[in-house]
Amino acid sequence: MIVAQDIIAQSQIYSYKYDNRSRIVEKRIPGQDPFYMVYDPLDRLVLAQDGNQRKNNRWTFTKYDQLSRAILEGEVVVSGTREDVQTAVDDFYQLSNDFHEHYHTEAVYYGYSNDTYPVLTDINQVFTVTYYDSYDIVNTWGEAYQFKAEPTLDLNSYNTQVMGKTTASISRVLASNDFVKAVNYVDEFHRVVQRVSDNIMKGIDRTSFQFDFTGNVLKSVATHNENYQEGAYITSQGRTEYDHAKRVTSVFSKLCTPTWVDLVNTYADNPGVLNRNETSTSGWGTSGAASEEKLAAGSDGWVKFIFPKTDQYIVAGLSDSNVDAHYNTIDYAFYVRPDANGNAIYYVLENGSFKASFSSRKATDEFVIRRTGTTITYEVNGAVVYTSTVTSDSDLLVDVATYPGTTKKATTLASISFGKEILVENVVYNELGQVVKKNMHSEDNGVNFLQTVNNEFNIRGWLTSIDYQNLLNLKYFYDTSNGLANVPQFNGNISSQQFTTPYIESLTGSGKSAFYNYQYDRVNRLTNAAFKVN
Repeated sequence: MIVAQDIIAQSQIYSYKYDNRSRIVEKRIPGQDPFYMVYDPLDRLVLAQDGNQRKNNRWTFTKYDQLSRAILEGEVVVSGTREDVQTAVDDFYQLSNDFHEHYHTEAVYYGYSNDTYPVLTDINQVFTVTYYDSYDIVNTWGEAYQFKAEPTLDLNSYNTQVMGKTTASISRVLASNDFVKAVNYVDEFHRVVQRVSDNIMKGIDRTSFQFDFTGNVLKSVATHNENYQEGAYITSQGRTEYDHAKRVTSVFSKLCTPTWVDLVNTYADNPGVLNRNETSTSGWGTSGAASEEKLAAGSDGWVKFIFPKTDQYIVAGLSDSNVDAHYNTIDYAFYVRPDANGNAIYYVLENGSFKASFSSRKATDEFVIRRTGTTITYEVNGAVVYTSTVTSDSDLLVDVATYPGTTKKATTLASISFGKEILVENVVYNELGQVVKKNMHSEDNGVNFLQTVNNEFNIRGWLTSIDYQNLLNLKYFYDTSNGLANVPQFNGNISSQQFTTPYIESLTGSGKSAFYNYQYDRVNRLTNAAFKVN
């Protein structure tokens, strides 16, 4: 018979049970039903069950490779007590000496053999998959997940010698048949220099990194919805500055999405995407747009285009001014179109004059027009295809012209290097390395900030004040009096906390503060907290 003391003990203590091999088989923590664990002959956890799973005989499983690395995880239904399930696992391995999964890309269970316990009957039982040692599985996922060079970071290659490293993963979106794939590409020091992953909402995201000698991230480039699936197409750049002690001092972010203006029979309802109205009239000069942002004279920069449909007529590039919606006023441009047989081709155009022609393109190709010094180069997928003989020394803006072809709607994806850079965070330290000021969000390179947080410390290095500029002011008292009967503490304990907010002042009057006074016992345990209003 279970007595009341047993029930109380089970709900309020931490307890662990072990089997004859000193493996934890049952764990209890306060407020939770027992957690059961089942092991294989190599003492690896293969099944685990919490109280909620027990209602439906569900167990979380883990399968391993030959190096005992977790490669498959999910959920199966197994009836019986924990002891019954442990016996079933032991009996399974009495008949099988295969203690690990085998990898080959053709295997049904996401590249793994399904030889170990539990033997799965449905691929939907798998929730996560992890891959190691190579990028073989990624090669079966298609071009969208492959590594891409990022010239702005001087990132041109990755390390294929990744033995012992995690290279890719698949995670199920619970309560659905959707999966999120992710790939990590690393450099020779096994630092992740590029990560490609599905976005849970739509499309694929790609983030690339540049490191300094010690491994701190200096710059990053992120693209959302890279393999365009409708919606937004967003590219952003980030950079971080450090002091001599490798502490972060400034964090910058730049949205590389053009702001479209002078729209003629076009619309931009999603960032980075320009569409032609399907009702626009035929003929060049009837639809187009330009960017509000400009690449300043004497500055290096680029614009990147992706044309996700191959049956459209689009001229897109850079101009010193937006004269009209016609292509013959665009100074430096790519012209994409289908040929007479419907094959996608492209040209280089300068003020309507054909400079170079190319026989084929894909919907995923990236077209870049770059200015370096006064030289304009045209790049496709990172390779220079043409260098202009016309120098550029003026401001440049993005200029697009479209022509209604076989399909009325034309889509242009664009990103630029000359968007507005925002100083997201600026941090100031004292001589002890403590943060004394944090400035946030400046669009004028640190002249003005939307928010500043000031911290103060006493001579012992204890935090005494946090000031959030009219939002929240906190003060901490240790060994000094607040004038409201706090008991000073000389060992680092906080004796009183004062806080002021606009809400408190609205209730108690301007200049009023609220306090908590704290008391402790002889072993520094908090015994009392008294609320007071000044």
